[in-house]
Amino acid sequence: MRAISTYTLCAAIIGSLLLASAASVSGLEDDVNSGWGVATLVEIDNTGGASNPQVAVDGSGNAIAVWYQDDGTRNNIWSNRYVVGTGWGAATLIETDNSGDAYNSQVGVDGSGDAIAVWQQDDGLRYSIWSNRYVVGAGWGIATLIETDNTGGASSPQVAIGGSGDAIAVWSQYDGTRSNIWSNRYVVGAGWGIATLIETDNTGDAYLPQVAIDGSGDAIAVWYQSDGTRYNVWSNRYVIGTGWGIATLIETDNTGGVSSPQVAVDGSGNAIAVWYQYDGTRSNIWSNRYVVGTGWGIATLIETDNSGTAVYPQVAVDGSGNAIAVWYQDDGLRDNIWSNRYVVGTGWGIATLIETDNLGDAARPQVAVDGSGNAIAVWHQFDGALYNIWSSRYVVGIGWETAKSLETGNSGGAVYPQVAVDGSGNAIAVWYQWDGTRSDIWSNRYVKPDTTPPSLSLDRPSDGLTTETPVVTVSGTTESDAALSINGILVAVEIDGSYSCTIALVEGINTIAATATDASGNSATASVSVTHINPVPGLEDELVAVQDELNATQDDLDATDEELRSTSDDLDDVRSQNLMLMAVLAVFAILAVVMSVMFFSLRKKIADMSGKSVEEEETPPPPQG
Repeated sequence: MRAISTYTLCAAIIGSLLLASAASVSGLEDDVNSGWGVATLVEIDNTGGASNPQVAVDGSGNAIAVWYQDDGTRNNIWSNRYVVGTGWGAATLIETDNSGDAYNSQVGVDGSGDAIAVWQQDDGLRYSIWSNRYVVGAGWGIATLIETDNTGGASSPQVAIGGSGDAIAVWSQYDGTRSNIWSNRYVVGAGWGIATLIETDNTGDAYLPQVAIDGSGDAIAVWYQSDGTRYNVWSNRYVIGTGWGIATLIETDNTGGVSSPQVAVDGSGNAIAVWYQYDGTRSNIWSNRYVVGTGWGIATLIETDNSGTAVYPQVAVDGSGNAIAVWYQDDGLRDNIWSNRYVVGTGWGIATLIETDNLGDAARPQVAVDGSGNAIAVWHQFDGALYNIWSSRYVVGIGWETAKSLETGNSGGAVYPQVAVDGSGNAIAVWYQWDGTRSDIWSNRYVKPDTTPPSLSLDRPSDGLTTETPVVTVSGTTESDAALSINGILVAVEIDGSYSCTIALVEGINTIAATATDASGNSATASVSVTHINPVPGLEDELVAVQDELNATQDDLDATDEELRSTSDDLDDVRSQNLMLMAVLAVFAILAVVMSVMFFSLRKKIADMSGKSVEEEETPPPPQG
């Protein structure tokens, strides 16, 4: 079998697609539409500085950012929304209570894009926890107080929102003696419930709770709490229909205190918690895993580099329960960003340095994971003059990519980035940056490289077709913006993705290959084999055979004719013989008649001579009695 380089008869595309093809093919080797874009200012209020932004995204990649901003008198909570294909809108004030400052805003977004924000706000006497809800198509509602305990101030709220829009908020609140961990739950259509104390250990203060929620709405909270000697990591679990359980100690190492626990939950409700813990010499990064139906396991050290202290870990979990943790760690000269990955059934791997820029310290990393387990980490890093925002991406099966800067504005330092990732792996990062006068909120968006080949079908001709026709129609469908070639020659693609072209065939086996290539350089190929049989040689052979048959028939006819002639001669002889025989017979008949007449005459004469008649002569005598 041989593959033939066929030529196309689609002359109409030769001229009309030359310019289009050049434009289409020009960017095929690199996905120019992927990676980080250009940093964008998401608020333009220059009355006062804006700080500590937070961000969350929905399944389609639309995002909600919140932050607090000084209006010259007090700090207020603001928000902006990013819509894929449109960009950031106008910043919106989401609370109007001017009694006192509002800080520490947090936000969560559900699968439909609706959001819940929480924050702490001073009422002139104490800090209380407030919330507001964003509904797609309606906007932000009215800020609501979600706890009414006025014994002492409440601070450090966190919120997690489930896919249906129900949410869990947690915070730390002073009761006049110590700080405790509280929670409230939001139910779509019903609103916030009654705040609940989720830990009852009164030995010492409990601080900085974190919360994560699974697809069913069950939640895990973690915090650190003093036992009178050191801080330990505690946890509690919320189950829909049951409520909060009993707080549980999830680490038992009493060498030194812990701080800043973080938690993430997979779709089934299993959780990973991380924290940093002092070992008497330095702080290290530890982790524990919660499995539904089993509970918490044994705390595990996930980094073993003893060059310097490791602090402020963050963790994110994919849908299967695999996790990525990041932190920053001193190497004796500067702080660097490190990471480790947890794989279900295998455990934690080996800690990895994910940035190698040694100009200055790198700190405060954040991480987010997509549904496939790929991750985006962001952090701020000193370049010798100011802090910049950097990022690296983890790809399953490949590892961490080279770190890249997200912003190039050098008017002032950029710090404390946050990041959120949608289900497809696209990300939104936010941070605040000094402009020389005040701090502003900035953002950048990461578009995941397109590694999916375009759809392609080759519907006609059917594979294995045998035809005597010297041309064949090739048709099928692909993506409307794909560059399509058939055996290396560009073919027009209609708006609906259909294509059709006529290909000339040569005698024998023809391989017809269609290749569709998208703007990111991904290609898909489909091919069929068509056998063209030239009918002329066969017809010529058939003609020769027919001629031979005609010649043979003519010979048979000639032989038959000869036989007929011979038979005719024989018939003529027979006829002659028959005539002669008939003549003889006629003579014999005449002679018989003559002889009969002569015999009769003779008998008569005899009868006359005897005196008898002829009749008497012939009558026999009567019998004798």
